[in-house]
Amino acid sequence: MRKGNCLYALPPKKPNKFWLFIKKLLDIIFNKKFLYSFFITFSTGLLGRYIILIYLDINVFIDMFHSISISFYAFMSVYAHIVRELISVLNSDMLMKKMNASKVGGGRGGVNQAGGANQAGGANQADGTNQVGVTLRANKTNGPIPVADPNGQNYQYNAITNQPLMGNIATALDRRAHLGLSSLSHFVFTPAQQHYVLTFLSNHHVAVYNNIIQGQVGNANQPQWWKQNNTVAFRNMLRNAP
Repeated sequence: MRKGNCLYALPPKKPNKFWLFIKKLLDIIFNKKFLYSFFITFSTGLLGRYIILIYLDINVFIDMFHSISISFYAFMSVYAHIVRELISVLNSDMLMKKMNASKVGGGRGGVNQAGGANQAGGANQADGTNQVGVTLRANKTNGPIPVADPNGQNYQYNAITNQPLMGNIATALDRRAHLGLSSLSHFVFTPAQQHYVLTFLSNHHVAVYNNIIQGQVGNANQPQWWKQNNTVAFRNMLRNAP
């Protein structure tokens, strides 16, 4: 909302905790890892119960304290855990393959980064960023995001132009979105990157800035990035920055 020559941002709506809980619950249920585990475990349990009923004449639901029923329950408990762990490992391998496929022109030995630095074993990607130091842990890509700075802007906000650095930040976030990582946190950015992006938002997208900053609890130096997901609209704000 603009009044005179001043820009006033409407106060951000407080998130509904109930709907946030429901959204997180649905995200847990409707994901490939959970669905694969469910169908594999369900199919195995149903088939095992049928075999026991037909060939051993024992209903594991009615004769629940029979030694065979107890053995069946124990087996399914262990089996379900093994299936979840196996799918986690396979999912991690798939993410690694996606990351390797996104690398272009990687070489053995040193690869020069912007600014003259040299990293051993690095691999340059299509946008010029270097993937050294990015690891997979618990099926998530840990930050901070690697961003190329070919013009040596060093994350210093400029009222005239912030390209190509801001665009390279958007490209790095594109890569995270391609891997299925839609959330943001202060772990995604370095302190310099975070200050740079927030300064840009405070000057050009006040409502978004206030949504991230306002209502902080505890440490005021930790913006609430969870309020702003890694959406296409957010990345385009950075990509279209002056």
